[in-house]
Amino acid sequence: MAQLPRPEVNRASPRSAFSRRSIAFSSLFIALVFGVIAGPLPWAIGRGGPNSTIALFMQPVGAKQTAHPANLVSYVPSPVSIRYTRLAARSLAPTLAGRRASPGPCQTAAGQRLRDFNVELSIDKLVAAGFDHDTSINMSMIKSGLHKIDLEYAIDVIQELGFDRERVMEMASRYPFLLRADVQLVPQKFHSLEDIGFDSKIVRKMAGGYPQVLFCNMKKRIANIMDLGFDRKAAMKLIPAFPQGSRSVIEKRIALLEEEFGLDRKAVMKIAASFPQFLAFDINGNIKPKLDLLQAEGIETTGPVSIPRIFSYSLDDKIKPRLMVLKQRSMMPTTDRKLSYYLKLSDAVFSERTDPSNCLRGKRITRKQKLKVDALQEAGIEIASVASYPRIFRYSLEGRIKPRLMALKQRSMLPLTEGEVVTYFRLTDSEFSKRVGIAHG
Repeated sequence: MAQLPRPEVNRASPRSAFSRRSIAFSSLFIALVFGVIAGPLPWAIGRGGPNSTIALFMQPVGAKQTAHPANLVSYVPSPVSIRYTRLAARSLAPTLAGRRASPGPCQTAAGQRLRDFNVELSIDKLVAAGFDHDTSINMSMIKSGLHKIDLEYAIDVIQELGFDRERVMEMASRYPFLLRADVQLVPQKFHSLEDIGFDSKIVRKMAGGYPQVLFCNMKKRIANIMDLGFDRKAAMKLIPAFPQGSRSVIEKRIALLEEEFGLDRKAVMKIAASFPQFLAFDINGNIKPKLDLLQAEGIETTGPVSIPRIFSYSLDDKIKPRLMVLKQRSMMPTTDRKLSYYLKLSDAVFSERTDPSNCLRGKRITRKQKLKVDALQEAGIEIASVASYPRIFRYSLEGRIKPRLMALKQRSMLPLTEGEVVTYFRLTDSEFSKRVGIAHG
């Protein structure tokens, strides 16, 4: 009996078997996903109609979007949000798609609609928290997932650090990553800067102007600044003045000041240690115009080294107006140090100390001195003339000032010029009598 040939068995390689298993599992996964999505689809569309949540994703990309019914979904995006966020999200599409060599299913039109929807959620949630619409769009473009965060809780946690709500919202608008799911990390970072040695007020000021400072490696920054030649105390002063500046930025500013004003490095570092904000001033827009004004007014200055704080005051809002007042009242300072005294006064105190009836060379006067001022003004002598000779207030009102004013009035020698005030009141009695032609008895 002839033996029948045995059928050949196709022995696939392990790699082929693995590929078949992968295809099988992939098909099963796709079927399950399709079942989850397609299963409730007729019910959702039937309940919500063309405006339902799922129907929104079934629409073409260019289709006009409409609001969700309030009885089906609690979120109701505004038409303005939809229009703006769709344009903004599409502008980021090349960046998102570039993360893969070939676009996958999540980069398709459906994936784009999902991203649009999440951005819309974030924008409306930010607007509800108090942010304006344009700021909410920018924040949603910078940080995704804001719709998943309890914004009110995050803002409250940051407020407990000593910020008011308006300040927190301003910080978050500049750095949206401040509003995070693990928002408790923000107080930890805040207190870690206090542990390094910064005062809480300084930390609050730095974080208010540059929130990113909370998440930088502060110990490394201090070490980098100390490598430039500063001690730790000076480095701790420089960082609040340059919260966003690196070692290279500070080094360039020092070199620029050395070149512009012919200062040696030691002098610049001394200025930076005493008044670190000086390194941040613009040379052509701030320092040079103020130096030119001081020289034009005849005020002695040794450049930016002596009183660097002068350059922190506004040229048009403070320096020029106060120099004008001082010039009108013959109280013009002769050095930058005296000018610095007048500039640091508040407006109320400056007005009080430069008021002719209530001042003498910027110093408050007593009640007795006020009586002497009144007597001199009644004689037609300006307080500016008296201010040039403050020693007059050491003389007795009844023993010298009034008698001499009476003698001068009788001889029609009033009012006196500034130089005559100094002359007539510093003379002895015999010299005064001889000068005005009266008998000395």
